[in-house]
Amino acid sequence: MEVESIPKFVVFECTRRCNLTCKHCYVNANDKQYNELSLKEVKSLIDDLSQMGVFVFGLVGGEPILRKDLFEILTYARKKGLATSMSTNGTLITKEVAENLKKVDIGEVSVSLDGIEPFHNQFRGKKCFRKVISTINNLTENKIYTIVSSCVCPENFNDLEKMSKLIKELNVDSWRLFPIVPTGRADDSLLLSKKQLLLLQKFVLNKRKEIKNIFLGETAGWCGVVDKCVKLVSWDGCRAGKEYCAVNVEGYLKACPVLSDDFLEASIRKNKFSDLWKDKETFKNFREFDIKKLKGKCQKCDMKKTCKGGCRVVAISFKDDFYGEFPFCVYKK
Repeated sequence: MEVESIPKFVVFECTRRCNLTCKHCYVNANDKQYNELSLKEVKSLIDDLSQMGVFVFGLVGGEPILRKDLFEILTYARKKGLATSMSTNGTLITKEVAENLKKVDIGEVSVSLDGIEPFHNQFRGKKCFRKVISTINNLTENKIYTIVSSCVCPENFNDLEKMSKLIKELNVDSWRLFPIVPTGRADDSLLLSKKQLLLLQKFVLNKRKEIKNIFLGETAGWCGVVDKCVKLVSWDGCRAGKEYCAVNVEGYLKACPVLSDDFLEASIRKNKFSDLWKDKETFKNFREFDIKKLKGKCQKCDMKKTCKGGCRVVAISFKDDFYGEFPFCVYKK
């Protein structure tokens, strides 16, 4: 796919501080002191994105609610014409916080809920399930577009049916399921088997009758003939660094927020975001990706022109090889 002259959305890792210790955290969020971008620097970034015509400015963490100037950032972004979104672990959004999110006209909030109560508490390292349910209710009561994001692994795979009942009771706007990627604290024990990945596709298709907006996340890569049915956006190759990118907590660019810090690019503290986006050296591997260089099973596959090797971040996470075969592929000729 071609590189967009303007990214459709930019993800900002506003903090790495977090009140949980989730075993699958892709940034290994902790209490370590980072040189976070100041409010002045964030506003400068927003100004630049606004002038470029970027559509969505998304905040992730760590836990964004821990950033004291969060509402100033969201307010300023909306003032500059950017749609806003936020991903949260859902433990700190009281009724007052939800009301404030409504006041700053946030576009959508994605709340992490990985399973029914026992599993979610164990997986997140703290008894927080009830707080997450309360958060979701606070958001929906304020008519904020609410997404439940669930990371799927072997441990909670058999709970998906029970989860679907909970999702219907919560009356959220969308449910998105993400196969876990081995980055940050996540290890191979959290990865789905290919059989489970196929069953996950079937689960999404079957549940579409009951839950209209249920989707698989992009970590699943291309999903074969059912791709357009199970995805929010049909797969057209890895979009990292081409349609979107991330700015990390210290201002360094990453092609995708899930990428490890081993793949940091230049910093907006030294260059304007717009200049870096236009620079041919930025995200060069992603932008000059050549399917002819794919390795393993992908090299000889007759569908590589369609799937374009799947999610490259997943491939890199497995073998630190940009052209390695996509490990989640379930396509059979």
